[in-house]
Amino acid sequence: VKEITGKIGNHCTELLRKTYRKRDYITNVKIDSNFNVTAYSGTKVKSLSQLSSGEKQLFIGAMIVSIFKLSNRNLPMIFDTPTARLDSVHMKSFYENIIMHLDHQIIVMPTSSEMNEIVLNKIKSRINTCYTLNYQNSSTTIEENMIFEKKVGLYWLKELKLQKKQVNI
Repeated sequence: VKEITGKIGNHCTELLRKTYRKRDYITNVKIDSNFNVTAYSGTKVKSLSQLSSGEKQLFIGAMIVSIFKLSNRNLPMIFDTPTARLDSVHMKSFYENIIMHLDHQIIVMPTSSEMNEIVLNKIKSRINTCYTLNYQNSSTTIEENMIFEKKVGLYWLKELKLQKKQVNI
């Protein structure tokens, strides 16, 4: 258990160092034998309760991805509004350094404020299909290749699928 929790803590630390804008904000993450998580800034304990909502969101994302990554299980991950509390810099960093770090199926359910062209371009190599769920009048409709009322015939999505087929041949 100690070896695994050490690896998870190290992996989480690595992701956070890439993701947090503040350098050396969290320099180490330790998980004890009772699975208590402690974050450090240098040699000082960093209270997780004092992190901002966005910092907590990044921390939890990095921890979850680290656990899944080191579990060696190919399970789908579902993220529901994963960047709701993040500014645009951290939103981009979350997708780039945390979401893109997963090797298996990922389902992301963002709000319209969480998905923009910058984020789409960062993650496009991992997108297979886009859907928008529209709820109106007690009914939900599903629209393929739509991102928040914008038809994205996604030329790059089609281009990407062709590239994937060429690689698999």
